Parts: sequence; structure tokens; C-alpha cells
Amino acid sequence: MQLFAPVNGRLCPPTSHPSAIIRHGFAGQGITLTVTGNEIFAPCDATIIQSSAAGHYWLLQTPQGDSVTLLLGQVEQLHPACQRRESTRNVEHIAQGELLARVNTSVLRSLPAAAQCLAIYCDNPHWQWQNISRIRVGEKVAQFEDGVV
Repeated sequence: MQLFAPVNGRLCPPTSHPSAIIRHGFAGQGITLTVTGNEIFAPCDATIIQSSAAGHYWLLQTPQGDSVTLLLGQVEQLHPACQRRESTRNVEHIAQGELLARVNTSVLRSLPAAAQCLAIYCDNPHWQWQNISRIRVGEKVAQFEDGVV
């Protein structure tokens, strides 16, 4: 099982994310990216378990049962740069690479740097995250080794 980049972006330290849950690692393992693209895509085949009306938060479940969370900015705040795709609803199956949201990059760039961070994290500690600095949509960012429990 692999996770692919949902956005174009630059790797940034999780400590720069505005959400304390992510800054302190309470949400699991993952990466944080400064978004440079204008679209957010599904990082894997999954079921959307939960998503925000503002289109800046998604909780996905992989076919293997792992939870993968994507968060742009903070859960507690609406994100003015994000526009959720109309058909996204909870308990919807989505394919890797399918559009989750469009991002208004002009609005995004006008926000504080922390609000421009997209966190991608997983509840399974056995994911192996790639050591990358720049990332493009569709590049592998993590891999789960079969047989590791």
C-alpha cells in the first residue's frame, strides 16, 4: 500500500502546523507540506469517513483499514482558500488521484504561513515516510510494508 502526494508543495516541519494536535504528534505519523498547487487530490484509494463543509479536512479509510487524515490549516477554523468539490460527501469511495478540493492560491498566499500547511498523517505507525523536500502531485510519499504488524 502506498500514499501519493495530494498536492504540489514543499516539506515543512510539523512544528510549523497551526494545529496543536499535529505540532505535538498526537495525530500519528505523517508529513506537513506548504501547499504550492491549486488542487488537493486523494492520496490513495479510500472511503471518505468524514470531511469538513469548508473542504479543508478529510478523514479517509484505506481498504486495509488504516485512517489517513488530510488537514489544511486548523480543524477549528473555516479555511477561506478552500472550495470543496460539490460531490464530496461522507462515506464516498474515492480513487487515488481523484479531486478532493480546489484551492484559491491568491487567498492562500494572503494568509499566515501556518494556514498554508497541509498535514497528511496516518494512525498506523508502520508507514515509512519518504524523505523529500519538494513534492509533486502523484509522487509517492509513504509506503506500508506488507507483513509488518
